Amino acid sequence: MKRDRSVGLGLLVLVLSPVRPESSSITDDKILLEAGRQIRRYAFYSIFDNVLLEARDGRVVVSGEVMHPWRSKDIERIVLRISGVRSVENRLEVLPLSPFDDEIRYRVARAIYKDPGLQRYGIQANPPIHIVVRNGNVTLTGVVHTLLEKALAERAARFAATYFGLENKLLVETEMRRAAS
Repeated sequence: MKRDRSVGLGLLVLVLSPVRPESSSITDDKILLEAGRQIRRYAFYSIFDNVLLEARDGRVVVSGEVMHPWRSKDIERIVLRISGVRSVENRLEVLPLSPFDDEIRYRVARAIYKDPGLQRYGIQANPPIHIVVRNGNVTLTGVVHTLLEKALAERAARFAATYFGLENKLLVETEMRRAAS
């Protein structure tokens, strides 16, 4: 019995891409690792986007949220070029344009990445805490090292701006390791 594998990255339009020949030596886990690596290297992938990947039998489902429609198409093309990928289903949702949401994004990002307990994340090329704002509702996604950092990020976001709701979906690396073993 095969299991679905999924990876969260710190992006819903349905598009079926052409089927490519399958490479039998490439597993879904390898495809997910390479797809995650390629998306993180994508120059326009930002802390305001959230991409989730799932793979089964070489078929990759890309879901989550992005700020611009062209990012959705670029990410689909990036994943499709990976060896072993037979098809890509693009379920990336393009977030609505809103100056109010933009203001919330910038205030929350500034508060999180200027917090002394989280500053080290902000100096990375691709910070692991992603801030998705949709119609005034904030969702924090990504991975942090400890429960304390998860709580610090939530606290910083709560006091950063006026918004309608906050959902903290940050994953804790130590909990993920315990669950995997």
